[in-house]
Amino acid sequence: MILRYNPTCELAIRHNGLSYTPPQILAKMEGDLAPLMAFLSTSDDKIVGNRPDPVLCDMLRRAGHCDTFITPAEATEFVKQGEAIHPWGESRALFASVGMTAQAREWNHRETFSRKTSVLVEQAAHEELGLPSDANPQIVQDVAALDRMGGDVVIKSLWSSAGRGVRFFCLDIELRAAKDFADKCIKTDGAVVVERKLARMAELSFLFRRTSGGIEYCGANAYRSASGGAFGLEIFGPNSFAEVARVDGDWEAKYSALLASSLSKVLISSPYTGPIGVDAMVYRGGDGAPRLRCCMEVNMRHCMGDVANQVKRLIAPEASGFWRIEVFKNDGEWDAFCERQAREQPLCLNQNGLIVKGFFRLSGLGSDVRFGACGWVGSPLP
Repeated sequence: MILRYNPTCELAIRHNGLSYTPPQILAKMEGDLAPLMAFLSTSDDKIVGNRPDPVLCDMLRRAGHCDTFITPAEATEFVKQGEAIHPWGESRALFASVGMTAQAREWNHRETFSRKTSVLVEQAAHEELGLPSDANPQIVQDVAALDRMGGDVVIKSLWSSAGRGVRFFCLDIELRAAKDFADKCIKTDGAVVVERKLARMAELSFLFRRTSGGIEYCGANAYRSASGGAFGLEIFGPNSFAEVARVDGDWEAKYSALLASSLSKVLISSPYTGPIGVDAMVYRGGDGAPRLRCCMEVNMRHCMGDVANQVKRLIAPEASGFWRIEVFKNDGEWDAFCERQAREQPLCLNQNGLIVKGFFRLSGLGSDVRFGACGWVGSPLP
């Protein structure tokens, strides 16, 4: 199987053409972070991207992942020979880029991959719970709806990822700005999602895979978004789910089953099969007690939680820490950063070869790298 890291898939879906060229900085991000796909691979797979440094390749091999990297042209040739393509996320442009023109033209998941699905899944979950959603997400087609709301809201475009297309407004003082943003989204996409802003305390995601046999649960992961909703930290350790456990001691079994049922209902007529990530949050209710919003976003693609749950296998179960993506402006800065971190926080392994302390990398070195994935075991959250 051929794996390709293309987190700009949702931007390509919004464009909806047979070709899509992401902004230069995002294309650079996809190239620099392509090794993250290796953590979703087996030893027989191939990754589209430049081969990383020998140290990272050795780590991938020892963990049972692939260390074979190929060019886009080679990927197209392998697809012609019958190999399957497995991207981070689907789009017409992705299939067309490897010569699968017929499949690209027939691809019809655009609406399913929009945030409309997030709203419908949350509504289905709360119907089953018999409780209203405090966020009360709505699919809005006319900015006049904002006149009736007031207070703090989140406005989301129908297609975006990693925090793009998400804006926060206080309608009591920013109504004009909110309307301008919503109007722009409605003119482009036909609708926009508006929901109440909640007092966020912690975040997690529920990971699923849809197969011909139904919805399979694949685990949960804890994370923290950066400001504005962009990707921030992936968190691991024995206490990483402490906040949600305060809400319900049986949270994982209860809500994974609820979300699987809700996804099944919403996707009943969709032919899509593949990964699905459902972002959730612990928030402070009106009475001050923590509550769980079990579905604030449905991602019909891979998400960093899928990578995180594979990375956890490299780390001792009792160890805590985090990993994230670092961004650099100049040549050589990433390599110098890694050298300094490795010197100051050297890697320590237990007798089973699992990390118990120190700095580790998840993407390759290189003088021109601008985006690097790395983490720290035994360090407090920043």
